[in-house]
Amino acid sequence: MKKEKLTAFDKYLLEKNKSEDILYATKDSKGVEDNTQVSQDYITYIENQLRRTSPSEQKVLTEEEFLSARSKRVQKVKATKSTVESQEETVSNGKSSAIQFKKSGKILLIGYVIIMLALALIVIVKTTMGDHVTNADAAGADSENQIARIQTMVEEDDSESENWFDRICDSLN
Repeated sequence: MKKEKLTAFDKYLLEKNKSEDILYATKDSKGVEDNTQVSQDYITYIENQLRRTSPSEQKVLTEEEFLSARSKRVQKVKATKSTVESQEETVSNGKSSAIQFKKSGKILLIGYVIIMLALALIVIVKTTMGDHVTNADAAGADSENQIARIQTMVEEDDSESENWFDRICDSLN
């Protein structure tokens, strides 16, 4: 980190932090660390807060707040791990977690399935039967003697239009 970009207060806090690290790292005569030692995670957190380049909307946490928030996060992680393990155990025991529907959801699902089956059956019957259904009503008539005749369509003359509204519209153009 470049020292030119730091303010005087930032330099002061860094020096204070270094001196406190030395103080907290001291051990008593028995070789046991002092109870006033700051956790390494909190020191890292403070250093990251000092080194940030943009302002933050969150306040800088005290050591107690940081440790309590951290313990809550650890408890949440442990809780999620235990729930995942319990779900894995239920699946391994042969019990799978099925989707649970409410009564109205079950009714809607059954209705949807019935409608889709009916539509599928209609499509299947129409495609397999073909023209047999249309000729079934003419049972006595000879279907071979009936030949479809194509006739040309006669166009109407627009000049012989007897509609008074069309004549008014034509005159306006």
